[in-house]
Amino acid sequence: MIPEVPAWVGIVIGAVAGGGLVSAILIFIATRKRDTQSGIAERFDDASELTKYVDARIEAAVAPLRKELETVKTESHQMNDAIRARETQLWMWDQKGRLGDLPKLPDPILHRLGLGYFADADWHTEPVPPKESS
Repeated sequence: MIPEVPAWVGIVIGAVAGGGLVSAILIFIATRKRDTQSGIAERFDDASELTKYVDARIEAAVAPLRKELETVKTESHQMNDAIRARETQLWMWDQKGRLGDLPKLPDPILHRLGLGYFADADWHTEPVPPKESS
């Protein structure tokens, strides 16, 4: 199952691609040959300054999204590690004759998944149903 890509990832990719396209167009305009060679240096300097300005604006817009992406990646790795560890524990529990309690995910992961009532529940009684959010 492939997870759905968040919308902000498309914005980041679009911003980077747009900045690259603008930079490429400006460099092309600045470096193409004209009737005289005298104005090329000035046009290249102008295009270079504009490219730096556009790149700085794109970087300023992308920086908060980059931080959020790093947070999402870190949490994703933590979730994946917890699921892999639980699956390994379940396999070992089954192979050893199902002795002891059924392995469960760590309590912080259960809370992040919205299953905190399993973390707080006594395993010898009925689980507490989730609270209705209003």
